[in-house]
Amino acid sequence: MELLSVRCNHCGAPLQIPAEARYVTCTYCKSELTVQRNEGTICTEVLQRIEQKTDRMADNLDVIRLQGELELLDREWQMKRETMLVRDRSGKLVEPGGTSPLAGCAIALVAAPIFMVMSIGSVFSKHNDMAPVVVVMVLMVVAVFAINFVKGLKGSPYKNALAQYEQRRAVLLQQLAEQSRAR
Repeated sequence: MELLSVRCNHCGAPLQIPAEARYVTCTYCKSELTVQRNEGTICTEVLQRIEQKTDRMADNLDVIRLQGELELLDREWQMKRETMLVRDRSGKLVEPGGTSPLAGCAIALVAAPIFMVMSIGSVFSKHNDMAPVVVVMVLMVVAVFAINFVKGLKGSPYKNALAQYEQRRAVLLQQLAEQSRAR
């Protein structure tokens, strides 16, 4: 078996290693070394340093991956947002407004007393033939109130999509900050 003479990259001690060896442990300082061969030269490098460099590269790759995910998320949101925008009266693209639960309450608070008075008046009047019509109208107002209230609680599709985007973006930013602190 052919032996090669090299020096430990960590302590400088002379080492005799087999010609085909890829890894060796220094008999003096106990450092784990990798054997590097380049155009007729042979040297050693401490494995721990290689591992540290590899760990730093992996951390950098994680940061790059998170930045890429964040950029992709932003681009996807811009494309989705553009499809959800509506035109206002002047033709300008704007974010759609959602129906608030209070809008249904306002409609009911304004319209219900009027219809109630009409209903009571028609019931007690000499001509009761309008009573069913007024009752139906009151029920329609209540239905409009209920529909607007439920829509307001559910939120608009635009606001729901925006909330999902902002939530995912916040998670990615937090992961990116954690990754940066770890480095």
